[in-house]
Amino acid sequence: MVSDELVRVPFVFSEAAAEHAEEEGGGETFDIGILVILFLLMVYMLFEAYKHKSGVVFGHEASLVTLTGLCISAIFLYQNANDYAELFKFNGELFFYFVLPPIVFASGFNMYRKKFFANITNIVLFGVIGTFIAFGTFSGLTVLAFDNLNITQTQYDIEKEIW
Repeated sequence: MVSDELVRVPFVFSEAAAEHAEEEGGGETFDIGILVILFLLMVYMLFEAYKHKSGVVFGHEASLVTLTGLCISAIFLYQNANDYAELFKFNGELFFYFVLPPIVFASGFNMYRKKFFANITNIVLFGVIGTFIAFGTFSGLTVLAFDNLNITQTQYDIEKEIW
């Protein structure tokens, strides 16, 4: 059972983040929930390495992580879900600083270069041209919205601190 107070270790990214946290009335925390996510990420990477070395054919590695996550969730559910509700709240900042970089690194490290260069046309097509299409669509819709919905652009007055 988890006590009423979750185990939290204070963690500050930078001085600017510390000042921002003080202004907001709290601090950034590194909690147990992110450790569970990191554990699942490690399971994923270790299974990928084992599968690659031994030649085991078992579908995608994400299926193992999904099954492991379901098992962990079932254990927490059968114990008492209310005690763990706070534990699994998503913290985007911790995800983008600690979980996403190893995923991107593992993807780049395990990339097959021959397949990458064989598909460079598709990568450029979806990456570069898709970005221009999205930019043009968003810009066009914004102009149409401003023209047809009588939306006006507001100016911020720095001296008066009002819009």
